[in-house]
Amino acid sequence: MHTGVVVGKEITKKYYGEAHKKSYYLGCSTGGRQGFTAVQSYPDDFDGVVAGAPAIDFANAISGGATFYTIFGNPGDPTYVPAGALWALIHSEVLNQCDAIDGAVDGIIEDPMLCEFRPEALQCPPGVINSTTCLTSAQVVAVRTAFADYYGLDGQLIFPRMQPGSEALSQYTFYTNGPFQYAVDWFRYVVYSK
Repeated sequence: MHTGVVVGKEITKKYYGEAHKKSYYLGCSTGGRQGFTAVQSYPDDFDGVVAGAPAIDFANAISGGATFYTIFGNPGDPTYVPAGALWALIHSEVLNQCDAIDGAVDGIIEDPMLCEFRPEALQCPPGVINSTTCLTSAQVVAVRTAFADYYGLDGQLIFPRMQPGSEALSQYTFYTNGPFQYAVDWFRYVVYSK
């Protein structure tokens, strides 16, 4: 990235006939990690850096992403919640429970940290299974676990809970897609490589 910054500044100078006045960087996730690296390695490259959601603690981030497969499992498992209707139902209930916390019912959870989502509200009545309008008790436990902090055996936080409201997209990236591919590759190419 440093080389790109140096070259970009030179191109800007030649194109505009004068040097830049300010240089800023904005990145999120791996881009946020790059922002931290840039500040530490080349502190003069930028006048300001916004490092959003920086994936700095990569091992814990990978572990956090991988844990959802252990929570939900595969299609056919009692804990599995398939993408689609049930996650739409969960999202609707998240909004039902938490949208009004900020005083405005607008389809936006202003501060997800204030939302203490309780999936038990969606539990099927006794005897109802395979429904698209409620969750089994095993699915309720799985959803509650996904919305809880993930701690290691030593009691240390590994990964914070998923934010209520994120399930609309997370159902595809974390919950229903099988093993977390980044974790599979992490173990395949980093941990077990020779």
